[in-house]
Amino acid sequence: MKFHFPIPRHDRTKFIRLKANLCKACWACVEVCPNSVIGKAELFSHRHAHIDHAEGCKGCIRCVRACPNGAIYPCSPRQVSSSLSSEGA
Repeated sequence: MKFHFPIPRHDRTKFIRLKANLCKACWACVEVCPNSVIGKAELFSHRHAHIDHAEGCKGCIRCVRACPNGAIYPCSPRQVSSSLSSEGA
């Protein structure tokens, strides 16, 4: 049985996943995202990045490359290789 969670998840888009427990709140991903998809969660000592606007993610994976802790990763390994090859062009 699958339960429906009425609150939207803030850990994924169509292209990336974000593991909040690995995030060290350096905000590098927030700074590099061209579409303001990633935002900040700052509540007392609870700080991490989260997905603010999942529909705005275009799959550029700049956030994946910017994250020094591996907290953000692509849904598909093919995304990384295609993104890297398009940058070299």
